[in-house]
Amino acid sequence: MRRTPLLALLLLVLGCGGGAEPEKEPEPEPEPEPEPDPLEPCGPVGTLFGLDAEDVRYELPPGGELPVTLGFQGFLFVSLGVQSPLPLTDPVPVTARVQVEGASPIDVRYPAIGSGASGEGAWATEGALVFFNDQPLAELVGKRAVVTASVPTADCTLHAEVELVVVDGDFMEGP
Repeated sequence: MRRTPLLALLLLVLGCGGGAEPEKEPEPEPEPEPEPDPLEPCGPVGTLFGLDAEDVRYELPPGGELPVTLGFQGFLFVSLGVQSPLPLTDPVPVTARVQVEGASPIDVRYPAIGSGASGEGAWATEGALVFFNDQPLAELVGKRAVVTASVPTADCTLHAEVELVVVDGDFMEGP
């Protein structure tokens, strides 16, 4: 009597089912909530300024223009700095937000941006880049934008805010 087919059938039945379950992909972790300012707001407020494609500083007066630069790789961005009446560390963390009318806000946090004295008892940060990756320039130009930034000082968190109108800025040439 041939037991080979019977043995093969028995092994096949025992081998099917009951095996290890395939590993599931781990659930993505939710985005962490932004860290609250660890320090109380400062009494004095800061002033925002822009930096053009050549890093030349320009003022951002309330109701003025926010020129969006087209980078040499095709990215749209603004470079923002904060002027402070209070001393800043070097480097200093900078948090910024650009809220263009009708669009989702763009939030950035830089853990270490250069800063230094900027004359007559004031300090200023270097530029913090804010990119408009998902928005075509034509959908930004002419719209209101609220720009905010904050930087910690030794005793408090300095805030700056200005409302501007987005305009087509300059073009940054490649290296």
